Amino acid sequence: MNLQENIQRILEIMLSEEKEPIRRLRLTFPKEGIETFATKVLSGLNVINGSFTSSDEAVERIEEYKKKYPGVILDELVIGSHGVGSELFMSQKGEQPTALINILEAAKPIIDGNTKIFFTACYGADYLKRLTDASNQLGGVGVYGAGGFYNYITGQSQTESSDKEFYYCKATVDVNDELQNKKNAEYSKTSAPKPSKDEFNKYALDSGYCKRVSKAPINWV
Repeated sequence: MNLQENIQRILEIMLSEEKEPIRRLRLTFPKEGIETFATKVLSGLNVINGSFTSSDEAVERIEEYKKKYPGVILDELVIGSHGVGSELFMSQKGEQPTALINILEAAKPIIDGNTKIFFTACYGADYLKRLTDASNQLGGVGVYGAGGFYNYITGQSQTESSDKEFYYCKATVDVNDELQNKKNAEYSKTSAPKPSKDEFNKYALDSGYCKRVSKAPINWV
């Protein structure tokens, strides 16, 4: 899709959203500087739905959405954040990744099993526990994450390893606790060591809680 087609698509989206509720929330948490400026431009074009420095600001935006569009269920929820190791969330305020819990809790009433939920954080899916925990918190709604470096422009996950693409996880249980209980049952002592990241990832994939997918679940325009 060339630049002219992208601009035309953005204009079509803007016109359609004047007539009906916006059924997507793309919440971005850029770094200071040029990223913040760029996301504000994209927000003005309705490509994204806000540029935030903290989880509290995003929660406030979600609450505004629920008041403006009561009863509307999202088609798409994107948490556009940089990654911290194998985490799904970081902000300019230096919050702990667990602040994501507050965002997801606020969004629960406006999502269902048909909502596409995507965490753009680079390397966020390198530890699949982050995705299964998010899915479990949302009552079993499936979520997507990027393995390796996620490129917003190309929509691809870029790494040297072919297995670092995208992952989809869906869980209604604490998968880590389930794995720990299985390990304890096989261990001769009181309790087995905690599952490592690699152990968890293998278990989540083998048990069907997660699967690898070849592309991101959304198109930005």
